[in-house]
Amino acid sequence: MKITIGANIKSLRQKKGITQDELSAAMNVSSAAVSKWERDETYPDITLLQPLAYYFGVSLDELMGYNKEKIQADIDSTVELYLKSYLKIGAEKTREFITKAYSDYPSYRGGTDEQVAAIQEKYLFAASLLTERMKKEDTLYHAFYDCRPAERREKPLIDLITDLRMNAKSGRRAELLKNPKYADALKKYIKS
Repeated sequence: MKITIGANIKSLRQKKGITQDELSAAMNVSSAAVSKWERDETYPDITLLQPLAYYFGVSLDELMGYNKEKIQADIDSTVELYLKSYLKIGAEKTREFITKAYSDYPSYRGGTDEQVAAIQEKYLFAASLLTERMKKEDTLYHAFYDCRPAERREKPLIDLITDLRMNAKSGRRAELLKNPKYADALKKYIKS
């Protein structure tokens, strides 16, 4: 996750119509310190974060540049990109990219590590089933490879082909299913 506090301080200061000198006086720091913050050469001391947020009338999240919706959109687009590329790069590489998408935002997991692993494995398991069967099914091939939404008439066929209640061939998935936390999290995403 990119830290944008410097740009945020500069933007908030300009919106408030004050100079670096005025902000430095209000925070009891030097003008050079404010200048360095705005150029991302240094960060404000942690004890100044709350006073800065209060001074500008924003939350700490806003001051730090944390935007939950943007972060989720970034994660979703990364996951989608690599799931689209699954056929070209394989399961292990896809797993690495999905894990990286979540690890880039350590404060935003969207759930526990077990839930993140369950979601990740759900997609990868579905992708492996699709890969095995899509050579025989033109509709399925286009639904997965093109990542286009299934047409209403195609959905029952895709649901039948990708029925996740089938026995897992993946040793990793079978091993993960032994973990009760993983199994519980996975139940939320797979119809029984």
